[in-house]
Amino acid sequence: MDMDTISLEEAKRIVEEAINDRILDIERSQWTLISGMVTDESAGPTLDNLKQIAPKLRELAGSNPWHIRGANLRNAYVFGRGVNYTGVDKPRFQNIITNPRNKAALFSADAYAVANKASFCTGNFLVLKKRDRFIVVPIEQIANFTTNPDDPSDIWYIKREWSTNQRDYAEWYPTASHKTSGDPLRKTIDLGGGQVEPVNLEGEFYIRHSNRQDGWTWGMPDSFGAVVWTEAYSAYLKDNALLVRALSKIAWKITNTTTAGAGASAATVRDAGGAVGGVASMAAGNQLQGVGVPSAQVNMGNGQPLIAAVAATFGVPVIALLSSPGETGGSYGSAQTLDEPTLKTMTEIQSSWADFYKPILEGIGAKDAFIEFPAIQTDPAYRRINSVVLAHKQGLVHDDEGRDAVLSIEDIPRLHDAPPKRDVVAAGGAINPGDNLSGREQGVTDHSVDNE
Repeated sequence: MDMDTISLEEAKRIVEEAINDRILDIERSQWTLISGMVTDESAGPTLDNLKQIAPKLRELAGSNPWHIRGANLRNAYVFGRGVNYTGVDKPRFQNIITNPRNKAALFSADAYAVANKASFCTGNFLVLKKRDRFIVVPIEQIANFTTNPDDPSDIWYIKREWSTNQRDYAEWYPTASHKTSGDPLRKTIDLGGGQVEPVNLEGEFYIRHSNRQDGWTWGMPDSFGAVVWTEAYSAYLKDNALLVRALSKIAWKITNTTTAGAGASAATVRDAGGAVGGVASMAAGNQLQGVGVPSAQVNMGNGQPLIAAVAATFGVPVIALLSSPGETGGSYGSAQTLDEPTLKTMTEIQSSWADFYKPILEGIGAKDAFIEFPAIQTDPAYRRINSVVLAHKQGLVHDDEGRDAVLSIEDIPRLHDAPPKRDVVAAGGAINPGDNLSGREQGVTDHSVDNE
């Protein structure tokens, strides 16, 4: 059918059918994949399943705008303000943590982004510790594993296979949880049929799972449930763009009393060549009517329920995922804040990462190590400074502690080692903002930092 001659209603019907067919096709293919994901429902997805879907999810996380945005948002909410480690001040611990290779693997902003992306795309973040060095192991390098005979969710040993410098390697390692459980460690793994492979007891695996259910051995990727709806929303936008293009070709509607007249009118309009300011001369009973600007009436926002399903899977607000408050009927104020459920979800994820890092630090000998994440949301600077001033007046913090807090809040560079010298008003005088509130005798000038 010639796109230039179809009616507005026909164009809408064709595109609506295309949208519905596309969504149904995607759902059929993806739900077939989901139903075939788990061969043993009690054990969850298999290692082979995860290796099959990980490349697709990594591709989406690197090329699809909503998956890119979703991964970045989750990383920003969880790791955006860094991670604070305490109990690791000894030089030996600092040497391990600040080692360039270990920083790249675990203790830097880039390392946090990689860890977040691993959970986002594979559902399992694996770190191998060999002596005092940490190595992030992609799930594709996991060739085999054994579990607790009484609990399939308790992994005991993992076999890693990898290649480097045109050489192939394969080694079994115990997991850190099994190594510290008190159970006897095996020096070999019996694969049956007389095949026995050695275990390297000088290393151990640390694993963080995402979305794991009871009895499952492996976790599920954070982004897996969004694939169906990401494809559906993408198809929706593409088909609406096609509709806009189709409708932009229809400028006039000619009503004729006969079929022959309709064909002649269509030919006349095509031959007009886009002339402007022409005169329409028609026989009685014919009518020439402009259709206005129907392409501008196509509402792309009607697909919001599709992208809302994507945002729900990622655990982020749809306003933040679209980077457009107006598109969802929200405000810029609401776009800058997290709702309570989302805030609690991200706080729970932070606690999960803290639980993952603690045994790692304990594994290097820092038994008193503590991992803490700064608050995801903070009050405006003036409120935080007022809180510091109030705490100082109540005698809850010292001069230097209050000064450090204010410097941090305002991002002021530290140019001196001590707070500035301040003159105090005489007793009974009014207290000014610059007055000394540290509890020293009034009327006395503090000269303790004159040489700073």
